[in-house]
Amino acid sequence: MRIALLEVSHWHFPLYQQALHRQDVEIVAVSDRDAACRERIAADFGAPAFADWRDALRREGIDFAFAFGRHREMPAIAEALIGLGIPFAMEKPCGTKAEDVARLRALAETRGLYVAVPLILRLSPLLTTLRQAEDGEATRYTHLAFRFIAGPPERYLQNSPWMLDPAVSGGGSTINLAVHFIDLVRQLTGNDARAVFGLMNNFSYGTDVEDYSQVSMRMADGTPVLIETGYAFPMTETEKREFSITIGTSRGYFRTTDAGLTEYSRATGESVTHPIELDTDGLYADFVGRALDDWRAGAAPIAGLADVEAVMRVVDAAYASNAEGRSLDLA
Repeated sequence: MRIALLEVSHWHFPLYQQALHRQDVEIVAVSDRDAACRERIAADFGAPAFADWRDALRREGIDFAFAFGRHREMPAIAEALIGLGIPFAMEKPCGTKAEDVARLRALAETRGLYVAVPLILRLSPLLTTLRQAEDGEATRYTHLAFRFIAGPPERYLQNSPWMLDPAVSGGGSTINLAVHFIDLVRQLTGNDARAVFGLMNNFSYGTDVEDYSQVSMRMADGTPVLIETGYAFPMTETEKREFSITIGTSRGYFRTTDAGLTEYSRATGESVTHPIELDTDGLYADFVGRALDDWRAGAAPIAGLADVEAVMRVVDAAYASNAEGRSLDLA
């Protein structure tokens, strides 16, 4: 497989890099405006480097692309790939607004083109464990709460300083982190949000994007959801973020502990701890393999543009709600 890597200074690219060293993969183009970055990564793969992703796409015989880049520029990159008929994987959020993603989704559907997006909690042991606990029976989720507070915004200054410019990134932790949990809730409940309330501030570090966010949702079946994200965790040598979960269901209750995810049964009053890994960084390597294998098999992607579009409608509503100071209903 001849693969192009586009805009590789994105902070997630190192999570993909080793997984792309596969015997069945030949990297044929690497692009980024950062000369040192593109030359370093191109050298790692023995590939030519390009300052402009458009020049990289002029390489003949590209079978597949992994596309990164600044959020504001993602739609142009995706439209070019769709126009060339090159199947690809693109980092979320694929744009800064739901309307960006909706346009890309329509274009890709018209071409019948494979497009995968790493909504990586779909590959997580967390989702697997919750599905197994359902035991094939209808399970009513009574409430879901997630807290994912990552390290401070200065993390982005080295390779992705644009992340702190809302005109380029679209915002802070809401568009960057909350998207994963919005998608996870849709997977678990089988419902979309019908009401959204957002509360955000930048009180911790005072940058131009929010470093703390609450997104409250009422799903179509009435399930309440709270998603807290932020860039407010003061990282230490041993801890890089706070990640905690509480979930209630008709069958029991789940909460994260130091040992993993503990499940409490309503029927028996007993508990069991599932020793799952909650660090999500390793899931990006899994995504690389899954995306390539699904594409070659002619299978649907683990997540695609339609999924991101649905998530981004909630993100748009959360930002609007925060600005207007009121809950917003979604059609």
